[in-house]
Amino acid sequence: MKDKEEDRENECAEGDVELAGDIAIFGNAFISFVGAGMLDLPYAFSKVGMLIGTVGVFFVAGLSLFTMMTIVKCKQFLQHAGKNAKTYGDVGYYAFGKAGSTTVEVFIVLSQTGFCVAYLIFMSENAFANTGALSVSWWKLVLAPGLICLTCIRNLKWLAPCSVIADITNCFGFGIVFFTNFQRIREHGVQHIESVPMSAIPNFLAVSIYCYEGFAMVLPIYASARNKTGFPYLWSLTMVIVTFLFWSFGVTGFMAYGSETQPIITTNLLNNPETAKLAVWVTLALSLGLYLTYPIMMFPVFEIIDELINPKGSNLHEPKRIATRIITVLLTVGIAVMMPNFNQFIALIGSTACISLAFILPGTFYLALCIRELSCFLTCAHIAVVLFGFFMGCFGTYGAVLQLFSGEGEGHH
Repeated sequence: MKDKEEDRENECAEGDVELAGDIAIFGNAFISFVGAGMLDLPYAFSKVGMLIGTVGVFFVAGLSLFTMMTIVKCKQFLQHAGKNAKTYGDVGYYAFGKAGSTTVEVFIVLSQTGFCVAYLIFMSENAFANTGALSVSWWKLVLAPGLICLTCIRNLKWLAPCSVIADITNCFGFGIVFFTNFQRIREHGVQHIESVPMSAIPNFLAVSIYCYEGFAMVLPIYASARNKTGFPYLWSLTMVIVTFLFWSFGVTGFMAYGSETQPIITTNLLNNPETAKLAVWVTLALSLGLYLTYPIMMFPVFEIIDELINPKGSNLHEPKRIATRIITVLLTVGIAVMMPNFNQFIALIGSTACISLAFILPGTFYLALCIRELSCFLTCAHIAVVLFGFFMGCFGTYGAVLQLFSGEGEGHH
């Protein structure tokens, strides 16, 4: 155990990394949050309405910020104790040993893989909507070969051009969706929203939690920050901006289309003759962005898989390395085929892996490490957040699984 701990401290040693300034930290934090989950927010808002949706988004944002700073405090506590926790998994290791780090890695694999499955669902549904050729399931298979090639790239630095292109295309796509939403509201007014069922609230919260998909990036970004003291304020500012972006995107989308809002908002653009031509370019831009983001999101998954199948210190033979990429990409395709509905799948991932990483594990680790130094109020607060995450995860998972088995919202296969 001692040797393992020493190895981890050596691996996590900082000081040889070029630290980033506030602008770079803000950019990295912003990019880590803005993803495919935004496209489902208008539909989620249409199920719960303006009031509950607004309260829900800002509640999830505040709670997420609290737990993100909790993980940072765990790192700081360990630093004062002479230990260096660079990643979320390292915090889990020092809190509960190998079981803690393994738990984090399992949920990171589930969440990162889940994000990529959602990308496949989005890209295939839009490819089918734009072309009318093949089927949604066949489009998922067509996308696989290129993704296998991209995931075989060894160094994350070599994927940097993919990241830049993805950021540009995503900003273009989301910007056009915003513009068309505002234009439709101005021309047709605010659309009617039907009565809100209380059973839709867990699904909405799960989708909202999913949107903060950069949770696992808090510690790596913190470690790269030059201004550690100002990091909490900068991260909080980023969260405020991102949360306002999420809220406004969800609100304008459901105000524009009302109860007719689709699980993927771009489908509404494609179905509207006034925006159909523009929607083709929007979906192409977003699909390209997500296609290039796929290998970046899967990179930490392959690092975990490579370490799992390889004894420490040995080299992974190229055929075996490529085989793991092929199998994993095809596995995400298979899951995407079985889970055809975008909203249901996002709700399922949000209720399981995302809630665990965001609400359950941070407080659990913090209590394990620092409970002797916490006041009674803070102890109760962290326990309350952990319990909230647990019960919301149970309710959200139950609702998402129930919808999946009922076959609600199935698309073209």
